[in-house]
Amino acid sequence: MGYSHYFPHTEVTKEVWANIVVDCVKAWYVVDIPVTVEFTDKLIMVNGIDEDLHEDFVLNREGSNGFESCKTAQKPYDLLVCMCLLIYKNHSPETIELSSDGRDSDWKEATDMVNNCFEQLI
Repeated sequence: MGYSHYFPHTEVTKEVWANIVVDCVKAWYVVDIPVTVEFTDKLIMVNGIDEDLHEDFVLNREGSNGFESCKTAQKPYDLLVCMCLLIYKNHSPETIELSSDGRDSDWKEATDMVNNCFEQLI
């Protein structure tokens, strides 16, 4: 048990993925938290550093082949994880089912930051 996000998703086109990655990189520059990240043409990976390290968040362009989740334990990197999930959902709502152990209040900071950074999103 723990605080997790669930995001089964299917493949997106290379063009859609490129837009998701560009916006997730922008989100990474906005957050002021120490994280490890990897952004490629195939995946997005985010995790905390040192004591804030937990489970890797991995989002694949080719989809999840069913169930996908990430337990962040609400550590600081959870903010960027939520932002990336919101960005993905905006760019390709028909290819992802997003749910979470979190309440709306747990997503408020990520939602506000995405809205402030990307006025066209959410």
